[in-house]
Amino acid sequence: MPLKSMLHMHISPRNKNCARCNKTLFEVKIRSMPAQLRMIYRGMHTMHFELRNLRHFVALMSHRSFVLAAHSVNLSQPAFSRSIQALEHQVGCELVQREKKGLPPTRQGQVLLDYANEIVSKSNELAFRISAFNNNSQSVLSFGSGPVAAASIVPKAIAKLLEIHPHAKTKLTVGDWSELSLRLGRGEIDFFISNTLYFEGDNNYQITHLEARKWCLYASVDHPIFLGECIKENILKYPVACTVGVKELLANYLSKPDHIPSLICENGYSVMDVVLNSKAIGCSALLPAIEEGICSNKLLKLIEPSDFRSQQQDRKIFNGIISLKGTPAHPFRESLIGFLKEYDQAPNCVR
Repeated sequence: MPLKSMLHMHISPRNKNCARCNKTLFEVKIRSMPAQLRMIYRGMHTMHFELRNLRHFVALMSHRSFVLAAHSVNLSQPAFSRSIQALEHQVGCELVQREKKGLPPTRQGQVLLDYANEIVSKSNELAFRISAFNNNSQSVLSFGSGPVAAASIVPKAIAKLLEIHPHAKTKLTVGDWSELSLRLGRGEIDFFISNTLYFEGDNNYQITHLEARKWCLYASVDHPIFLGECIKENILKYPVACTVGVKELLANYLSKPDHIPSLICENGYSVMDVVLNSKAIGCSALLPAIEEGICSNKLLKLIEPSDFRSQQQDRKIFNGIISLKGTPAHPFRESLIGFLKEYDQAPNCVR
């Protein structure tokens, strides 16, 4: 029987002339419906969506992991799970097959995902266009960067842009990836430079990859660890200071997925200062300042075990230029990105 006929059979009032009776019978009939019909009927009349929940669902389907998806939207896992449950409550059905590997969407979840991708994309475009009017960003190119790129390739790229386009106006925001991703979502910046770890596979983002950079473990030249054998077990006897981008790489190397460093920060230069003034072991990108410290006998790289040397993929940090798909480009965006890539590939650039 067609759904419309089934619903009509269950809710049609007996007395069309008595409004009060009709209302009472109507409520009774809804309560007496089979659970599935009751859910469908109420969903037809009350279904609405929170944009925030849709964003979270898109992130979950991109990462196929509650942990990674929660991290990508800067939420705790319990809060993220509640958001997905709230969305399922709104639509009246499960959207994710939690018992299956890879968390595939249900049939209803796939339908919702198709619409959610479009809604989120249009929302991002709307935020960007409104921001363009409010902040006059049609004349100002606003972008973000982590501290290392902001101190290396960004100044050179901006100088080159101003040399070719003297009337160009730019605004740089320096911060960590979570802050910059929020600013990007609000339309406050056009793109940002960051580790791509948390954005790979997310269909909302467009990533222009930069050259992969090596990372290293190092310590002050008089560190006690150099008196013995530099092995993983000895490393864990001392405080470890690392940058955000290498935290997971370090955990993989140490075979300690739950390892929490003594210091985690976005700025590799701050990590180096801590190492120079303490017995902490540093872990970050191989910055020019670190290489200078090694050449001047202030720092030493730790001896790398053979298993570490063989894991070439795990020895690199993958950075990129991250923007939202579907947003209109600033007239000077492509020029600036081109200069960033040019200086990133220069021989003296940080790797």
